[in-house]
Amino acid sequence: MKRSTKRLLACLATIGSASLVLAIGAAYGIIEMQLFLLTMGVGGFLLLLPKLTKRSIASFLVPRGVPKQKFAHSVGGLIIFAFGMIHGKPTAIVFISACTVTYITYEFFRWFYLKEPIYLSIVMESLGSLEEELGKPYLNPVSAFVGFMVAYVLFPLCAASVSVIVLAIGDGVAPTAGRIVGLAKNPINPKKTIGGSVVGFLAALAICLTFAKPSSAVAGCAAGMLAECLPLGVDDNFLVPIAAVIGAALFLTL
Repeated sequence: MKRSTKRLLACLATIGSASLVLAIGAAYGIIEMQLFLLTMGVGGFLLLLPKLTKRSIASFLVPRGVPKQKFAHSVGGLIIFAFGMIHGKPTAIVFISACTVTYITYEFFRWFYLKEPIYLSIVMESLGSLEEELGKPYLNPVSAFVGFMVAYVLFPLCAASVSVIVLAIGDGVAPTAGRIVGLAKNPINPKKTIGGSVVGFLAALAICLTFAKPSSAVAGCAAGMLAECLPLGVDDNFLVPIAAVIGAALFLTL
C-alpha cells in the first residue's frame, strides 16, 4: 500500500473514531443532532486550518511565551466544562469519550502503523503535542481525559466542573504565572514556583465561585493545586482533577 494511502487511511480513521462516538451519543439522545453537527463542523475547520493557511493553530491562538501544551488543555478543559454546564453530565461524558478515542486512534496510527509523522501530526503539534520532541507517544492528554471521566461519572456535576476548571485554568496558568510573578521556588518541588501555584489557585477559584458554593470551590481548588505542586510521581493531568473533585465533593453540602 502506498504511503500516501496509508496517511489518508490514518486521517480518516482518526476522524471517524470521533464521529462514531458522537454519532452513538446522538443516536441514543444523549447529545442533540445540532450539537453533533456543530462539533463535527468546528472539528473539521480546526483540522483544515493549518493546511489552508500554512500556519499552525498555535500561531493564531497562543500568546507568545505561553506553553502550547498548557494552552491546549486549558481550551479543551473549558469546552468540556461548557458542555457539562450547558448540556449536562451525559453530554460531557460523550465528548470526553470522543476526545479519548480520537487521541488514542491518532497515536496508534502515528507510532505503530505509519511510524512517521502524518498530516494530523501538524494539527496535534499545533495543539501542544510533544511527540516529535519526545520520540514516543505523548499520552498526557489521555491522563487528563481519564481524570475528567472519573470526575463526571462518579461525582456530582458541580464538583466535576470544579475539577475541570482547576486543571484547565489553575494548572494551565501556573507555569506561565510562575515565570512572570517569580517568587520563591517550591522547596518540595523545585520544578514549581510558589507564585505560580498561588496565581493558579486564585484564577481557578475566581471562576469556580461563579457556579459553586464557596466552601466547595475553595476546597476543590486548594486540593487540586496542592496536588499540582507536590512531587507525587503521578501525572498532574490525572492527579489534579481527581484531587480537586474529591475536595469539592466533600464540601459540596456545606
